[in-house]
Amino acid sequence: MSRGLYFCSRARTKPTSKVLTQLNQSFNFIGWVSTIPVGLQTECPRLDSKRHNALAASVGARIAQQRAAVGLTQEQVAEALRIGPEAISRIERGVVMPSVARLVELAEVLDCPAEQFMRHASDLNSDLALRVRGYLESLKKSDRQFVLSLVETACNHLSGR
Repeated sequence: MSRGLYFCSRARTKPTSKVLTQLNQSFNFIGWVSTIPVGLQTECPRLDSKRHNALAASVGARIAQQRAAVGLTQEQVAEALRIGPEAISRIERGVVMPSVARLVELAEVLDCPAEQFMRHASDLNSDLALRVRGYLESLKKSDRQFVLSLVETACNHLSGR
């Protein structure tokens, strides 16, 4: 079985093809299903409220950061999404967590991959490596080598070597 994201919803309509394309590009999207495939019917752990709130705050902060980077106001983003500016404010403050479809729409408006909003909230080694890579890309080669030596020293110290 392929690994990736199945988008499951009780909604009567599928997301637009543009949203499905973005899901595929950002999340290794496999397909739209109205019910979860039998092989994937396992109980998913729920986030406790503390972790959910932290995730919403992190995602919201990344959305606000990207909005500022592209030079848009909350009002402009809200207009593009056909929602009220207060909704954008609530998302950016972490009061509400946007749906996957809304994250994809925000990514389109803010001209970035949707995964960018969630990567900083992840503890996965692959996501952490991408964050470090992002920091290193702006540095000169000699500075990257310096940072690498710092990381190696810190890891050796922390692992007790």
